[in-house]
Amino acid sequence: EFLANVSHELRTPLSVVIGFVSILLDRLVGKLSDQQQQILEKVYKNSAELLELIDNVLCLTSLNSGDLSMAEKEFDVGAMVKGSVDRYRKCLEEKGIDLSIQSPAAEVRIVSDPGKVSRVFQNLLHNAIKFTPGGQITVKVHRSINRGVVDLEIIDTGIGIPRDQIEVMFQPFQQLDGSLRREFSGLGLGLTVARRLTDFLGGTLDIRSQANIGTHVLLSVPYKMAARENDAFDQRHQITVS
Repeated sequence: EFLANVSHELRTPLSVVIGFVSILLDRLVGKLSDQQQQILEKVYKNSAELLELIDNVLCLTSLNSGDLSMAEKEFDVGAMVKGSVDRYRKCLEEKGIDLSIQSPAAEVRIVSDPGKVSRVFQNLLHNAIKFTPGGQITVKVHRSINRGVVDLEIIDTGIGIPRDQIEVMFQPFQQLDGSLRREFSGLGLGLTVARRLTDFLGGTLDIRSQANIGTHVLLSVPYKMAARENDAFDQRHQITVS
C-alpha cells in the first residue's frame, strides 16, 4: 500500500515533466542547440522509463490487491501495435534495430481491454529491445476467429536468454545472473506484469529463447468480435429456411 501511494504521488509531477520536455523538443517555444537537444532527449527518455516503471508498480499492486477490473471496448489491434512501436522509435534508432510489423491489410478490430493488452505488449516489446543490442525485431499480428484469440508475436535476433533464466525474469524484483545482470540491470517488473495481466485477460504467454540466437514471444489474447464484424459474420453465415 505504501509503495502504491508513493507511486501515485510520483506519477503526476513526472507526467508534467515529460509534458514540458515534449513541448521543448517539439520546438514550440523556440529553437534548440544540438547540446540542448541531446540533454532534453536524455531527460525525456529516462523520465519515460521511470513513468513506465511506476505504471508497472501500480498495475502489480492492483493485481495483488484484487482491485483490477476489465474495461472492455472496441479497438484496432494493428493501431495499438503501431502506437506502441512508435513510443520506442528513438530507442530503436539509437540501438540500430530494424523493426518490422506484419499484420493484415484490413483493421483487426476486437472487443477487449485495450489498456491492459497494450501494457502487456509494450512490456514484451521493451524486453525485446532491451536484449537486442542490434539486429532485427519482427512483430506479427494474427487473428484466429476459430480459436477466438488474437496472436501477437515478437521475434528478435538479440542475445537470447538461457533457459534456466527465463522463469527468473518472470519473478518480481529478481535479476538475471552473472554477466547478464551487469549488462542488463533493472527491477524485473515488466515480464512479471505481462504474465499476470495475460492471466487476468484469460490469455496465454509463451517465451522461447536460445542464447546467441534470439527470442520468440507468443501472446494470445481472447476477444469478443467487434459489432460491425459480428454483423458481417452473421450475414456471411445466414441460413435460409424454405
